[in-house]
Amino acid sequence: MAPLALALSATAACAGGEPASPASDDSVSPTHSTTEPSPSTSDSPTAPAPTDDTTSSAGDGTPPTDAPDDPETRLTITVTGGDRSGAEWTLTCGPAGGDHPDSAAACEELAELSPEAFAEVPEDQPCTHIHGGPEAAEVSGTMDGTEIDTEFNKSGGCEMERYENLGPVLEP
Repeated sequence: MAPLALALSATAACAGGEPASPASDDSVSPTHSTTEPSPSTSDSPTAPAPTDDTTSSAGDGTPPTDAPDDPETRLTITVTGGDRSGAEWTLTCGPAGGDHPDSAAACEELAELSPEAFAEVPEDQPCTHIHGGPEAAEVSGTMDGTEIDTEFNKSGGCEMERYENLGPVLEP
């Protein structure tokens, strides 16, 4: 049940009314579910049916592979201001790699964040007008399947916070 439908159902129940039936939402993909096999009268063991995240290998006993061919995260970081201006690194995570000076720490930081950390500051966001330094960087690539193409700087309070949230990624 979707969180909104669950909240509406709980609200209706508290108000003494009937719980609302959840609306159909075709944009939500179904979650994986497993079905218990029906009882069998046969003495022979049965194999479970393959799920969406496994691949069938025509019964040859070969285990499915779930390792992706490409890293989950692949970013190019170009420093455009500050002491390291002109530096460019590639960072891959899942596994950590690339020529980033500290890819392990950068990947640990990214594991704590979501691609939203790369979202630009909204134009109507109130921010302090202080200058935090000349540091600036451009980041492009993908993180967990999300396309990233953004710039970071320290030209104001909101931009400084955004820059500092990616500390080990932008300033190894």
